[in-house]
Amino acid sequence: MLRRSHLKNFVSRLLAAQDSQTRRAVARRHGMQLEALESREMLSGTAGGAIAAEDFEDGTADDFTENDSNLWSVQNVGGNKVYQSGGAGTLELATSVIETEDELPNAFSVSADMKAVSGSGRWHDGFIIFDYVSDSDFKYAGAFVGQNQWVIGHYEGDFSNRLAQVDLDDVGKTIDVNTVYNLTVFIQGQTATLFVDGDEVLDAKFTGEGTLKKGQVGVMSFNAQTQFDNICVTEADAPLFKETFQDGIADDFTPNNAALWTVEEIEGNKVYKSNSKAKGLATSVIDLGDELPKSFQIAVDMTSILGPAPWHDGFIIFDYVSDTDFKYAGAFVGQNQWVIGHYQGDFSERLAQIDLDDEGKTIPRNVVQYLDLVVDGGDVTLFVNGEEVVSAEFEENKLNGGQVGLMTFNAVTLFDNFCVLTKGEGGGDDDKDKDKLLAFEEDLFELV
Repeated sequence: MLRRSHLKNFVSRLLAAQDSQTRRAVARRHGMQLEALESREMLSGTAGGAIAAEDFEDGTADDFTENDSNLWSVQNVGGNKVYQSGGAGTLELATSVIETEDELPNAFSVSADMKAVSGSGRWHDGFIIFDYVSDSDFKYAGAFVGQNQWVIGHYEGDFSNRLAQVDLDDVGKTIDVNTVYNLTVFIQGQTATLFVDGDEVLDAKFTGEGTLKKGQVGVMSFNAQTQFDNICVTEADAPLFKETFQDGIADDFTPNNAALWTVEEIEGNKVYKSNSKAKGLATSVIDLGDELPKSFQIAVDMTSILGPAPWHDGFIIFDYVSDTDFKYAGAFVGQNQWVIGHYQGDFSERLAQIDLDDEGKTIPRNVVQYLDLVVDGGDVTLFVNGEEVVSAEFEENKLNGGQVGLMTFNAVTLFDNFCVLTKGEGGGDDDKDKDKLLAFEEDLFELV
């Protein structure tokens, strides 16, 4: 079983699944940006803890129940132990599910590192399975590597019932054999969302199925030799709100001027566009119905568009009361500044500011910036692309009374993957640090 350090790693990595939309992180179907280094993870402690976790370093998989023990083994690969399925040469289904003591929660994540091993006379694939009832009735999310497809479906004796599928041939990309991919499936109610290396690639709703928490979870391959590692099942609180704009509408947002906000498709991905050039202030807020908790997080992907607009900027806004009274955090891109402030008719009340000119750096235009704003009472911290850039303390110790949303001023800016999450209360000596830590690494999300 996992050491504590590995458990922390998994918990932090699984936070990406909520997100980013937590999306996140997370580019999105996200234009199908599947590059591992364009991933991000949510900062809030929205994972309630690991329900089950296994890294196989003890050389056993004794918490797993295999459909055929001849198809599964723990192998030492380059000094690292992995859980390998067999089945080469015949059309064999290899499933292995992990035992959990209690019924799964309504929202949870299943994560695993997966590598399809190349070889002749077999398929190349690998999946996380969930809501497993039997070998002829379970849900799956993962890759048909040989077909270059990411898929979510319902296995009932075959793979014909595919609820969602992305074929990377259509976008000129590949899923490669002998390459480790981190798969995370976030499940909430009837909906399953697949993240690959931190990027959300597709989701599916299993209508008429009830919730997806009743069956078991595990891993699967079909007529393939596939290696799995670092399998973790983690409780996760669902986001309070998330919007990816992929349905072409932003019906939960209320703009101050509808003419300044549109959903547009850019390179196959839909985004929320603010065009306030020469128009002044453009705000768009959501009403969650209830007051936010004292501690919460807002995440969004923001792109400042280079052009004839007099300004270049983009902001998350919070504690919004009116267009002359709200808090903001984001970038004056034209001034090369990250800022947190209180707008009361102008931008003069800046509580915290960092000018990248002082460091010889720039905030690029036409490049996605991943913003994560963490609010904890009166303390506000802005993270950009996984790095803390600026923080401020407001005199009022309560910033959760107003609405939240987005803002530009005399600028053209694209927003995507907007998400509001609570910060989990968890249990542990390092929960406070965990809530504020974010790491960004090449191959593996890691909480340090």
